[in-house]
Amino acid sequence: MISKVIKVLNNPLTLIAAIILGVFCGIFFGQTIMLLEPLNDMYFSLLRVCAFPIMLCTIAIKIGDILDEKFKHVFRKWLLYSLIFVIIAAFIGFFVTFIFKWFITPDNQTRAGLSTMFMQSYTDEFIELEVYRPDSVSNDTSVSIIDLISQLIPSNIFSSLTNEYILQAIIFFIIFGAMLARIEKEKSQIVTNFMKTIYDALYNFIKKLLVFIPISFFITTAAIFTDKDMTKMLSSVLNYTLVCCLAILAYTMVSFFVVWHRTGKSLLTQIKLLKQTLIVSISTSSTTTTIPVVLDEVDKNFNMDISIVEAVLPIGAVMCSTGKIVSTASLAVYATLIYSVELNLTSIFIILFTSILYSIAINGIPGAISATMLGIVLQPLGIPIDLVSVILIATLPLYQGISTFSRIYSNLAVVSLLSPCEKSNFNTAAIIGSHK
Repeated sequence: MISKVIKVLNNPLTLIAAIILGVFCGIFFGQTIMLLEPLNDMYFSLLRVCAFPIMLCTIAIKIGDILDEKFKHVFRKWLLYSLIFVIIAAFIGFFVTFIFKWFITPDNQTRAGLSTMFMQSYTDEFIELEVYRPDSVSNDTSVSIIDLISQLIPSNIFSSLTNEYILQAIIFFIIFGAMLARIEKEKSQIVTNFMKTIYDALYNFIKKLLVFIPISFFITTAAIFTDKDMTKMLSSVLNYTLVCCLAILAYTMVSFFVVWHRTGKSLLTQIKLLKQTLIVSISTSSTTTTIPVVLDEVDKNFNMDISIVEAVLPIGAVMCSTGKIVSTASLAVYATLIYSVELNLTSIFIILFTSILYSIAINGIPGAISATMLGIVLQPLGIPIDLVSVILIATLPLYQGISTFSRIYSNLAVVSLLSPCEKSNFNTAAIIGSHK
């Protein structure tokens, strides 16, 4: 009986049915469904509490491989390819939104409506939408490069772990893994085996938890359509949200084609082989939760050097937040349209550069808090952050899942360029088809 229930829950059709049912129940039985939200929060907490140590153990174990002589050239290439993908992410986020500016540019009446709706919904008092005046923006929103670098170094690793400052924890475990690789093998093996045991135990638990993903999807979808402010937002900023999603999908397609070129696996085949990764990333919007899943599926389904995959992909997925870069560049363009800021070479460079900088600065920080740091992007453009930060908070739940998947997949594409790949037989005329 239990095995039949698990089989039904693992069926992709069950997931689709859960989403449709969630929309219906959210609209008509919203307040009742909201009683289940604490259970959903507990479910996500269980996933995160297991995934975080799995990711850190993987990094600490595999960083020694990267520092080995035979992997040094791989590490240098990883830096180069990651930089290229990061720059591409910023360009796609900017240009896709710019191309569709006719679709998302608000008129004066819409601007006033946006200001009234968002500020009354998300703040205690009405804040009038300001016109663009560079001299009116406080310099207090600026963040220096030195500040950003200093935030990467943990002063207390236990505090970083407790508060889930992911980037700080990553830096510490990179250093720890590097030092572990430098001591005697017999001594380091004890610690390595201990971390491998933690990895195996927690990952087995995660696999059992993932069976309940459709139920979590149902509750999450219902909660979104119960939120009246979210319903208002859907009718007011829907065009921008659609364009932002389009930009993220366009960037994801770049990653798909890179993996196709390296492995010979068609787009539909890739989606099928990474089905669990797609489901977990979209449902949880959590990079740390998705990393163990993608590592497992790549190991089983792709002909890549798993030692390179495990050594590089977790670090890249955390440090190279490409999905966030795409959405930030898109939001910056939308902000210039709201405030009628002229887009010239200088402002374009500012958007591209600061979008990358912002994604690094807010790594591992919750969305509501990261919105307050939008001054990194908006201050050089002379744009107040109040309205734009509220738009970010309101729209983030709609595209955060696909942004997470795009982030994971772009780093998989980078890994495919580093790892020797054994191509499948394929027909170039059927790039998007499935293989026989």
